[in-house]
Amino acid sequence: MRACGHEPQVPATARYRRRHLCRTVAMRLLSSPVCGPAAMLLMSARPGVITRMAAGLPEFAVRPAKWPDDYDAVCAVRKPTEFVVEDGGAGFMGQRVAIVDPEEAQQRRVQARLASALRDNATVLLVEDPPGGGSVVGTLDCVRQQHAREPGAAPQPRLLLRNLWVAPAMRRQGMARQLMRSAEALAVEEACGQLYLDVRADNAGAIALYEDLGFADVAPPSWPVPMWVRGALAMTKELAY
Repeated sequence: MRACGHEPQVPATARYRRRHLCRTVAMRLLSSPVCGPAAMLLMSARPGVITRMAAGLPEFAVRPAKWPDDYDAVCAVRKPTEFVVEDGGAGFMGQRVAIVDPEEAQQRRVQARLASALRDNATVLLVEDPPGGGSVVGTLDCVRQQHAREPGAAPQPRLLLRNLWVAPAMRRQGMARQLMRSAEALAVEEACGQLYLDVRADNAGAIALYEDLGFADVAPPSWPVPMWVRGALAMTKELAY
């Protein structure tokens, strides 16, 4: 009899056969018509043990915003980035401002929340739920820039990515990843050889996503440095087109 709480020792050969069998079963499930290529296999911490088979992540329809048609929908999920008194905001001496003219009210709202995107001629990618007229639940700004890779080198086009946002209720479903993939496709279409973004150094989830998508830290420290000391990371991904 074995002692309570202790697992029996499994010979190395048996462990290898079990691990190989699990991998074979997993590969057949992933390639089967039932699961399809989008199926996702989750493994436990113990090698060779399948704990759960989950369906693949949903597909989201990503499209570029159209101005002025999408002004209201995108402004509804953007915080003001420039000091502009909007309808219902606080004006002089804290008094609430009421703007009667609807056109002026929209102009102020757009200036407060979309000024940088419009000024930089950004392509704003968005996801709606439901597609084709629902609420905006994800956005990503893509700005085409000219940038010299080395001092004295000729500027080359790159795509700056910023304002990646997904509605809280829609997170952990692959939407951010799909927005990033769409941005990469846009960069290739516009002959940009590089993707560039900034991310807060303490945003571990975002950094993990970007690294998984092929981004690399532009200036990694030569010795271990706490992330809170670095403040922000610049990350790039080289593209072939």
